[in-house]
Formats: sequence, structure tokens, C-alpha cells
Amino acid sequence: MATEKKFTEYSEVALTTPDDEILQKVERVKKGYRSGKTLPISYRMEQLRNLYYAVKDNSDVLKEALQKDLHRHPNETEALEMHGVYAELDLALNKLPKWAKEDGAGWGGLKFMASNTRVAKIPRGTVLLISPWNYPFFTGLVPVINAIAAGNTMIWKPTEVIPHTTQALTKLIENYMDPDLIQVVNGEIPQASLLLEQKFDKILVTGSGRVGRVVAQAAAKHVTPVVLELGGKSPALIAKDADIAATAKRLVWGKFVNAGQTCVAPDYLLVESSVKDRLVEEIKKVIQQFYPHLGKDDGQFAHIPNERLFNRLAGLISETQGKVVFGGDTDKESLYIEPTIVTNVTAEDPLMQDELFGPILPIVTIEDISTEGVDFVIDNHDTPLALYIFTNNKKVADSILDRTRSGGAIVNDTILHVGMKHVPFGGIGESGYGAYHGKDGFEAFSHKRTVVRQPLWAESLLKVRYPPYTPSKAKQLDLLSHPSEWYPRTGKVSKPLWRRLF
Repeated sequence: MATEKKFTEYSEVALTTPDDEILQKVERVKKGYRSGKTLPISYRMEQLRNLYYAVKDNSDVLKEALQKDLHRHPNETEALEMHGVYAELDLALNKLPKWAKEDGAGWGGLKFMASNTRVAKIPRGTVLLISPWNYPFFTGLVPVINAIAAGNTMIWKPTEVIPHTTQALTKLIENYMDPDLIQVVNGEIPQASLLLEQKFDKILVTGSGRVGRVVAQAAAKHVTPVVLELGGKSPALIAKDADIAATAKRLVWGKFVNAGQTCVAPDYLLVESSVKDRLVEEIKKVIQQFYPHLGKDDGQFAHIPNERLFNRLAGLISETQGKVVFGGDTDKESLYIEPTIVTNVTAEDPLMQDELFGPILPIVTIEDISTEGVDFVIDNHDTPLALYIFTNNKKVADSILDRTRSGGAIVNDTILHVGMKHVPFGGIGESGYGAYHGKDGFEAFSHKRTVVRQPLWAESLLKVRYPPYTPSKAKQLDLLSHPSEWYPRTGKVSKPLWRRLF
């Protein structure tokens, strides 16, 4: 990749795309798809390669832009976002030829023995991607990677909340990528609304439940399938037999990285009473170890991106009926909120109504995580995006997993599943639907089309399906189509030995 495409300045990038230009961009990528240029695997791999070097060569300016917006340390951005983007691109470049190959359909029975049946993976067409502000590189670029790998063209709308980062990302895409493949649209609600009025072949959005509902309703008008990743109140359940020291470290890391602005951050803790005080003290100690110079100018702890979001979080701290046992300090000028621990919290507390999405950790005391804890989750915040269990008892962990639903779950750690490129990531129920990342991302933006090639020489075998209908034809069709029953009407259903073998 030519080094002259590196850039250091991006302030000239417009943060609002005019309406007429939005419509032109949509038409351009639709024409790009209809041209057929995205169908060859070689083209897709070249574009993925271009994006890899675009991010790598300009990673410093991207991280600096985000530091201006979120006060996030570049090392944190490198570990939490850039590594994941590189891994996703590398996986796609390595596996795309295999993912895109047609699959055999297997044995379809005597009725279809003459048919050659395959399953092809074809692109959806032109897709719309709407990205959030909290992890703009990872949650923004991974869907782009998946959509490119699957052969789609796309409109990408990054967030308006973090302007420097959006400008830098826009310039990166415009400098490195084929404009017939991807166009960037910037703006706020009016621009997003105009996009949602257009017909796309699939939409992926990461955001709040409110945003997800708006998108789903707009997509329904065009019968457009949607992937929604919506977050929610992800609980962490801590048993009395948990390793408290290790648990505290993993909770503090998962909760307070990026100042708690993570869709799968532990939103609240359900802690068995016998270890609650010890865990609280250990969490305080770990916060001080991780962030020894906490303050608005420490350079280590991320800030809130704008005044509206800051006011919401500061208001929740002042409204809680629980006891603030650590932190609570805020600075409106710098949009800094200190890591804050709140105990004696109940289900009715203001902190427990919606996803916090900030550096506030409520703690609810319970007696048993496998009974009272599970009931609390089901009754108050069913189907979170993530669920965390801390216990050394496998039976306890398994019983909680069996009785709960969540997008993902981890035993004895937090948030790391999001960065695993070899497994699907997505929500369930109120936390969204659909999944992406890695092969699942390729499949999310592909359609599995059954392709049947029926030979003309088989006409003599097919004549039994044609009218006029006769008892003889019916008997022949029955022999070809009706399976013989091996399952009894009553009792245990178990395959006989000959079926298991053959």
C-alpha cells in the first residue's frame, strides 16, 4: 500500500452530509453492486487488504483523534480496538475463499437422487451500517469487514458523538477504499432518518434499545432484515466461594475500562452477603492500583463524550438511594466522572432502571446467586447482552446458565468474548438479535441460496409427479417420499443400532 496515503490532518471533513449528496451516495453504491465488481473473491480480498494497511498506517492519528474525543489512553485503544480490527481482517483474508465456497447439500433421499444440489453464499446486495461512539474502530469497522467479505456494497454512518474520530475515519475510508464499494454518510438524526427511508438489503446497527426500535420499524417498511446489537443491563453474579481477589480485578477491568462505556460491561453486581464487604474493599483497592492518579487530568481514565451524557450519569449518582462507598466525584468542565461504587442498592433504585453505560457500579446484596440471584435477573433484566458468573462450583455455574438467557456468558471473567473472532457475538430479546464477527459476520451479510441442477435425462424418473394421478403413481411416490417410522408411538425414542451405524 502506497505510504503517500497516510494523513495527519482531517479537520476539513464535513460532519454533515447534505441530503442530495446522501441520495447520490446511496445510488452510487447500489450501482456498484449491480456492476458485479464485488462478486470476485480476489476483489474482496484486495479491498480487505487495503483496509488493513489503511488502519495500520494511520493507527496513530486514529488513536489521537479518539483521545481528543474520549480522553482515552492510546494504549487502551490499541488493546481494545485495533488488535480486534487487525484480527478480524486477518481472519477474513485467510478464510474468505473457504467461507465463500459452495456447500454440498448431502443426501436428499430417493426422491431427489438425480438432482445436483448445492448451497451458494451470495451477497445480500447493498447494506446500511450504523455505528456507535464507544468503540468506533472495533464496532464500526468489523461490520464493514464482514460486509466486504460477503461481497456487498455499503453505506456506513459513523457516530456524530465523537467528531474528531468520525472525521478521521471518514478520511481513511475515502483515501483507501473503492468509492463504488463504500460511502460514508455523516450527520445526526435527520441524516440517519433519510438513510432509513431508503431501501437497503440488510441493516446492522449498534446502539440503544430506543434506536433499535426505530431502525427495526423503518426496516420493516421495506421488509429489510436487521442485525441489532443493543446492550442492556448485564449482571455479574458473585458467589461466596469465588476467588475474591481475582474476581475484583476482573470486575474492575471489565467495568471501568473506557469509563464503563462498554455495551457488555458488568452493569451491576449480585453478591452473596457473606462476601459482599470483602469484595467491596478489594474492588476499592484494585481501582487504586489500576488508576493510582485518578482525576480529570490523569490521562489514564476515559471521560464522557458530551455534556448530555455527562449530565445523565451525574444525575444518577445524585439520585441513587444507595450508599456511595467509593468515588462519586464529577467535573463537568472536563466531562470526568470518577469510578463510583454504590452499595445497598435495590431493584427500584434509579441506578437499576436502564443500562448505565458509565463508571458507576451498583451492588445488590443477596443470599444465593443460583436462586435469588437468578430470580432477580429474570424478574428485572431478562435477556441482557452478557451475563457473568463468579464461582468455583461448576454445578452452580451450570445451573445459572441453564435458567438464564443472555447474548453471551462468561464464568469467572468479563467482556473478553467480544474480542473472540471465532465465535458469534450478538444479543437475544431486549439486547437485540442476529450475530456477527468472523465467519458469523460473513454469513450475516450473505444469503444461503439453494441451487438445484436437475438433469434432463431424469425426465423418465420424474413422470410419476405429473397428472393424471393414478393409484400406481401414488404408490411409487409414497415409496420415494414417505420415510419408514423407526420411532415408537410411546416410550423412549432411541435410534436402532442399524440407523446409528448407517
